[in-house]
Amino acid sequence: MSRVSVEVDKTYGATLSFYRLGKGKPRVLVTGAMHGDEVIGTYSIRRAISSLDERTLKGSVTFLPVSNPLAFRCRERASPVDSTDLNRVFPGDEKGSVSQRLAHTIWQEATQADYILDLHGCGMSCIPYVLCLHQEFDYVREYVRKLAISTVVESSGLRGQLFIEASHKKMPAAIIEAGSHRGIFNTDHADQLYRTIFGLLASLSIIDEKVPLAKQRFYGKISNTKVDEEDFFIPRVTAGMTVKKGDLLGVMTTEGKKVLSQHSGIITSVQMPGVVFPGDSVANIAEEI
Repeated sequence: MSRVSVEVDKTYGATLSFYRLGKGKPRVLVTGAMHGDEVIGTYSIRRAISSLDERTLKGSVTFLPVSNPLAFRCRERASPVDSTDLNRVFPGDEKGSVSQRLAHTIWQEATQADYILDLHGCGMSCIPYVLCLHQEFDYVREYVRKLAISTVVESSGLRGQLFIEASHKKMPAAIIEAGSHRGIFNTDHADQLYRTIFGLLASLSIIDEKVPLAKQRFYGKISNTKVDEEDFFIPRVTAGMTVKKGDLLGVMTTEGKKVLSQHSGIITSVQMPGVVFPGDSVANIAEEI
């Protein structure tokens, strides 16, 4: 294994550390902590590096445990220096802000990869799911079948994200969302991400290992059910449940008002019991297709 550190900005200490294992094709890039408070990817990647270090690989994998070092150290989503969401400025700008230069450096690495996997956090009341452009690109759909995650969701396609920009350049890329927020994470989900990394490498014959793939179900884009008043929301559903439009999602405590689903599909995340304000989403639902 080799570690390559790239100093993007000396003043703020913005340095990216790439860990390279193996050589040649196929080439895989796995990234974590694109948003600094979503640490589950960093944890899973560090475990994978340790486990793979002594193995012989038929191909290569590059890990970037912390894509956004400034935000990571603050356990914040965006950079504390330029208040920019790193995953909105790809492919970046080598002469731009700190976040734009970080994106540019990561993009240079991404363009050398055959497959890209970006690990994110979807809060602490969610299910692990793959987010990708499976409806738009056949090669993306074929790629994500190698990921041992049962729920696959179509992305909104917002440009500026690493996996979106890569997919449009015909590089198979996807995000896995899992339980992590504000510097904490779900250990069961982390184990699943760890196994998924190995499953991907095994399916590409980079490592000699038999890892069973998941039986997947593909969904459309995520839609939100929102509330229109200030109150306390108590959920009556959990992430991973399937619902139909009109099903009960929870209640508002003041007068016991029912909150009904505005969509049919699988609940990818649900608001935990707590205060909500007008316009807040209480459930994210990947719609049936």
